[in-house]
Amino acid sequence: MKKKTEKQQELWQSMLPILVEIENADKKLGDYLECIKVPHKHYSTCRSYLLNVVRCNVFLDHFIDKHLKKTPKPLLRAFFKLVVGQLWQRYLDHNLNESQFAPLVNGWVDRAKTLFSKAESKCVNAVLRKVLSFFEQAANLPLDIRYSTSRWLIERYVSIFGQEETLQFLQWNEGFASIYIRSEKHYPFLEPTQWPHFYTLKDSTAWSNILQLLNEGKVYVQDPMTRIPVDMLQPTSGQSILDLCAAPGGKTRQIISLIGNTGCIVSVDLPEHMKRLQANTKGFKNIHILPHDVLTLSAEVLQLNNLPAIYDGVIIDVPCSNTGVIRRKPDVLKRLTPADFQKLPALQSKLLEQASCFVKPNGHLVYSTCSIDPDENEGVINRFLKKHPTFSLIASQVSLPWIVQHDGGGSFLLKRKSV
Repeated sequence: MKKKTEKQQELWQSMLPILVEIENADKKLGDYLECIKVPHKHYSTCRSYLLNVVRCNVFLDHFIDKHLKKTPKPLLRAFFKLVVGQLWQRYLDHNLNESQFAPLVNGWVDRAKTLFSKAESKCVNAVLRKVLSFFEQAANLPLDIRYSTSRWLIERYVSIFGQEETLQFLQWNEGFASIYIRSEKHYPFLEPTQWPHFYTLKDSTAWSNILQLLNEGKVYVQDPMTRIPVDMLQPTSGQSILDLCAAPGGKTRQIISLIGNTGCIVSVDLPEHMKRLQANTKGFKNIHILPHDVLTLSAEVLQLNNLPAIYDGVIIDVPCSNTGVIRRKPDVLKRLTPADFQKLPALQSKLLEQASCFVKPNGHLVYSTCSIDPDENEGVINRFLKKHPTFSLIASQVSLPWIVQHDGGGSFLLKRKSV
């Protein structure tokens, strides 16, 4: 039992410097996840420590400011955030009562004594004894504090989706994102889901097997949302497909599994995104990787690289607000601003215009986002169709994550007329 406690201490202590750095930094969450250097069987625990803090950061700040008279030192503040974030998630998941909650608090008070001074440990003890009462009253907090979400974004989505749907959006975002594995084969350590070829891990011991398969290129970490734009495109054997903004390569892998060895897929993204794209598509035949800015891509550039100038199908997954994947990327809530909903649709419209240039007559074009916002989905599509009567809308789907129970986003299938 003592050995297990020491391992837990090692894990949480390793996270404190990362949390201290996060406090005033502006990097993306992925940058910090890459800083977690522990054996992979412990990675999910450390990841949960980090995500619990990032997703409810405003809520945690409110708790600390309410219960401490003086601003704590950075390391102590990071400790409070890690612990209260962890306790909050346990409370949400299990609705713990006082008798169940007390041992958890006692354990963290004991751990604090191994790192902090006697006075600081005494402070930890006094503050953590107030946590359960704070949680029980959390429903009375303003929504922006309770869900660590900017008031302007809440008001925006209340006006779009209504009060009840927005509350479901907020509640979904505070949950923990499942890790899905896409595989053409069912391995015994994978649990099937309702979505074909998408699996979850049966338990944490499966990670050693998953890592080996990932390195061999046989499986891929990917959310079921990604299947929707590819299913809309319906690529078939022998077709030529252009995948724009293709990194990190998940959709490219799905498409090549459908068109086989008699078709070809050209995947285009910025040069700085090539490392992940090339690594994730290594070993697949008929995939051509082109490092290039989509906005300056042309028929001439493609032909100079001995690639087709026009394609049976084009798919473009544009940069977006990521409002459909906040559960997976909670740092979005910190970085997103009202101005993004003007800037992003303008960029998305340019990218869609560019993508349309490479579609054959009678060919198909799929536009997709990881956003649930109408300005980035229907708004972009409607403007494009008004400007380009040679295209028509065949199908569309905006997936709201609290309904579909996986990442959210928009997918739109367009067809180019023969003349």
